[in-house]
Parts: sequence; structure tokens; C-alpha cells
Amino acid sequence: MIFKTIIGLLIILIGCSEIQQTPKSGLQIENSPNRGLNYTDPQGTKLSYRYIPITITNDSTIAINIQIALSKEYDYPDEYGEQKFKVFLLPKELTQDKVTYDTISYELSDNELRNYFDKGLSPLYILNETLEPREKCDITMGTLYPRPTNCGVLPIVLFSQDNRGLYNVCDSLINQDISANPSLALGLKLDFYPGSSPEKCTIIPCGQISYPK
Repeated sequence: MIFKTIIGLLIILIGCSEIQQTPKSGLQIENSPNRGLNYTDPQGTKLSYRYIPITITNDSTIAINIQIALSKEYDYPDEYGEQKFKVFLLPKELTQDKVTYDTISYELSDNELRNYFDKGLSPLYILNETLEPREKCDITMGTLYPRPTNCGVLPIVLFSQDNRGLYNVCDSLINQDISANPSLALGLKLDFYPGSSPEKCTIIPCGQISYPK
């Protein structure tokens, strides 16, 4: 009975977040569950904001440089209509613990995040950081899509190409990455929710890693 209880607790803990161990790259990427709020832009357009907090750890014995850049508009898959959605990396200073919102409507309050959205995600934020062994960095990746919509777009997991095989069922735009070495590319998995469960997923390129000399 005690053994079954321990196993049950372990399953619950594992389900709380998704950790991608990348033995070739030397990175450990911990993706927290996605979360969401509502946002209305200055023109009155209603949008849904969905995001995932991510912790990246250099689990190797050498320094690793990480470059991530995301601020692009994408078309929905044809079966979900002609709407568009945005995918982006938030500036690190816009930490989620400073974000305020209406607890009934979940609409963003007047704060730095709303101001950043009001400016059209400008200036573009690019992560270019070198992690020493055992060093960590925390980032947030998100999507903005129309509300109401016939399909939600949720960021699910950031991963290195070492783990590409885990997501073979997803469509991929990774071949559009201009990385000189695709094996060192970083991808972001997006799930499309036309209902209560995802029906489709896509991998988009979002950066790369390198090893400074």
C-alpha cells in the first residue's frame, strides 16, 4: 500500500512540468504548464494570451551560448480558418510575478506587460546569453490569438533538436531555420485546441545553441 502511494505521488509530480534532458547539447529544459490571461488591444481587439515559464540549465561542464528570437505572426492551419496568431519571447524583466489582472475576467490590468503588448511586442526581445556550468536562466514564451476563436494556440514545450523524435507526429517548420547546424537548433511545440483537447501540433524554429571557445 505504501509502495502504491509513493508511485502515485511520483506520477503527480512528474505531470506538473515537462523536463527535456538533452544529453548531446548539455542543456536541461524545464517547461512549466501553460497558463493564460485575456488582453484587449488599444483598437478594442480581444485576444487570448497563453504562455509557459521555462527554466534552462547548463547541465554540462562547459559554457553554452543560447540564442532565442521569436516575434512572428503565423497563419492558422487551413482547417481552422484564416485567422493569424503571434508567437514571442518576453523580455526577461517582464517577470510574471509582477503581472496583475482582473480575477473575474482575467483581463490584464495596466502594467508593464500590457504596455509591451500595446506597443506591438516592440522592441523585439532577443535572448543571447552564455550559461556557465550549472548556471540557469528563466524565460517566458507566449502566444497571442484572437478571442473568440475556433481554435486556441498553446505553447507547450521548448526543446533542442536532440529530442525532435519525441514530436514526429507534429508538422514542422524547423527546416526554415537558418541555423548553420540544424542539430543545435531549438524548437517550440505548439498545440492547436479546437475543443477541450488538441487535434494538431506544429514545431516552429526559435533559436539555437553554440559552444563558445
